[in-house]
Amino acid sequence: MMHTQVKEGFTSRALRCVLAAALAAGCFVASAGLAFAQSIDDLLSEEELALAEGGSSASARSLDDFWRWPLPGIGEDHISQDFWSGHGAIDIWAAEGTPIVAARGGIVVATEATNPQELDGYGNCVVVYHEDGTESYYAHMSRRDVNKGDRVYLGQQLGLVGNTGNSFGDHLHFEIRVNATPDEFYWGERIDPLPYVTGHDYDVSQNGVWFSDVDFGANAQWYAPWVEQAVLSGLMEGAGDNLFQPDSRITRGQVLTILCRAAGADGAYGNGVNDTPFDDNLPGQYYTGAINWAYNVGVAEGNGDAVSPDDLVTREELATLIARYAEKVRGVHSTAPASELAGMDDADEVSSWAVGHVAWAIQADIITGSAEADGSLLVKPSGNASRAEMAAIIVRTVDAVG
Repeated sequence: MMHTQVKEGFTSRALRCVLAAALAAGCFVASAGLAFAQSIDDLLSEEELALAEGGSSASARSLDDFWRWPLPGIGEDHISQDFWSGHGAIDIWAAEGTPIVAARGGIVVATEATNPQELDGYGNCVVVYHEDGTESYYAHMSRRDVNKGDRVYLGQQLGLVGNTGNSFGDHLHFEIRVNATPDEFYWGERIDPLPYVTGHDYDVSQNGVWFSDVDFGANAQWYAPWVEQAVLSGLMEGAGDNLFQPDSRITRGQVLTILCRAAGADGAYGNGVNDTPFDDNLPGQYYTGAINWAYNVGVAEGNGDAVSPDDLVTREELATLIARYAEKVRGVHSTAPASELAGMDDADEVSSWAVGHVAWAIQADIITGSAEADGSLLVKPSGNASRAEMAAIIVRTVDAVG
């Protein structure tokens, strides 16, 4: 397994997450055509990576700390020109129209259309600035899918392979530069990209996360990058036997456990003793400490003497728990007017107690709705949320509020 390089201390799980998560588009349900938009100086040790893959005690990592190969399904054998003094990049040949994805999360600081002088010859291209002063360049695209100023996320599609600019045949010209600034990106020093983005198995996640029921390859499901990001950042774990069970419905106990991890409190309340008035917060369970935390900070209010940790969580309940987390833990105002639901065709189905929180989640772009075949856009408030949906929502939540 290759060591994944990580920038230590630039942000925490409590402040940002990655894969990454996004404030571009996103919602709950994949099968209905959900749209989501999707983190290097110290080495992440094998022990730390193992923790990040499955342990709730994993060190907090920003998803913007991780790098990946920019052409899913295309291997290193497609490198047609290496990095050398006369060529500050690698060229990777692929058929026109092959998807190009962000090798790392960041901000688009330039395209050929916005900076023609500095990018002369790059053709249709994208330059992404990363918060530690590194940049990634993607040149000669046949189509560009993002614009200057866009926030992009690990694995998000940036465009398609092409042959534009000073190019002789379809390929991706890929650069990494260091010691740059967003305003003067072109002064960054070119370095060899290979140590950052290669050495991975292209059939699975490029960052070491693998589940037999999640396709991380060229035909990845919509939720694959979100699962990867949620697991790498220590927010979620697998279900055992190399399974993630993306379609399984998530329970209240699981949600509160994930929120406790997001708050960085999973080590402080895990004593196995029920310290709440909830009779069903059974001692010694995986959720016991998380429910202690949730009650203590006001995220879990319960129903009388019950918190019902094994009950499935509906989408409006999940939005409410997320909103309470934002308010109680992060100090973010997390209610919004019902008018934010105006674009949802089933807005009238949202329960009165949940309207403000669901509206806030939509306003914050944590939820955008499920696009149906008939053109309608639905919240589906009473539907049960899945583990795959939870992975996407928690990553986006932490990215939005911490």
